[in-house]
Amino acid sequence: MQKNPTMNIVYDNVKHDIIYMILKPNDLISEIEISKKYNVSRTPVRDAFKKLVSEDLLEVRPQRGTFVSKIDLDAINDIMFMRDKIEVSIVRNLVNRISDIQMLTLLSILKKQEKLLDVHNITSEVSELFLSLDNEFHETIFSFEGKTRVWELLSNIQVHYLRFRVFIDHCDHQILTGIYNDHLAIFECLKFKDISKLEDIYSKHLYNGVKNQTIKIFENADYFKNF
Repeated sequence: MQKNPTMNIVYDNVKHDIIYMILKPNDLISEIEISKKYNVSRTPVRDAFKKLVSEDLLEVRPQRGTFVSKIDLDAINDIMFMRDKIEVSIVRNLVNRISDIQMLTLLSILKKQEKLLDVHNITSEVSELFLSLDNEFHETIFSFEGKTRVWELLSNIQVHYLRFRVFIDHCDHQILTGIYNDHLAIFECLKFKDISKLEDIYSKHLYNGVKNQTIKIFENADYFKNF
């Protein structure tokens, strides 16, 4: 697909709204409405929709229209498995050679998360910033081992996982605090070179969302494929 600045703007904005559940699974979305919203012709909107369909964020239902896709639980299980195996391998290699400067980089991200948690009312904007820092924390760990491209490859296939994260974590102070505490524990394990505890923390960090939110998933079963 040719580079098209207008298409990219539409694509980025619609993708953002899908991942952050502004546009929810099964929502009908039309080229005409999006064209009006961004004051563009239908051609870049059509191209953006095609790209989002290829990424399984939109789906075309014959004779019905284009809809936001359901969240794929099988894809989430796959990405959590890959994240668990790959990231634990990365921290296992990193733990004995992480530098003081790298530790300070992680601490800076943690301080930003901590500051956001001090806000009395967790708004959508605060929650989005927090989850962005969550991604930054893990991406930074990958970068320390020279595995930024691996993180990018994982990012390209984890859109359903990101949507699920927003679904379970969004604006919930207790859950976001739990994520922060997990990050702090990872930091402490790296600091004290405790690899066995690191592996336990990662498993809990990645899988607890699914385990602890079964009721919420049941209550919103129509949001999910393979359920």
